[in-house]
Amino acid sequence: MDIKTKLKNILKKENITISEFAELIGESHPRNVYRYLRGDEYVVPRPDKMELIYILTNGEITPNDFYRFLDQNKVNDPQLKIKIDKMKKNILLLRKEKLNEEIVLFNEKKRSLEEEERLLLKKEKIYSDLIGDN
Repeated sequence: MDIKTKLKNILKKENITISEFAELIGESHPRNVYRYLRGDEYVVPRPDKMELIYILTNGEITPNDFYRFLDQNKVNDPQLKIKIDKMKKNILLLRKEKLNEEIVLFNEKKRSLEEEERLLLKKEKIYSDLIGDN
């Protein structure tokens, strides 16, 4: 059950108006309670008000109700599943790109180290030749 339905049922059962409820939770104006009832996106009570709502509704309305995490219509929406699959694919492609970049850097460092080793061996040979000539 969504927050709108829960809150309406509770207010009706307790015979409390929206204005009275707003006053109980410390809202200066019932406008925010109307926003909760409409399910406006991004309208979430502050933690202190959320706690009062939880207490006043005997735990029937929880903080999670305001975030609408498990909207079953969204969970089962095929378009959303397609969008999520595309996002997952993009993430995998980005990871692959990053890994390829790291492999290239590793190989460049490896070549650089191999080049340094060849130069050191040349220097050693030259030094040993010079010392051997004396």
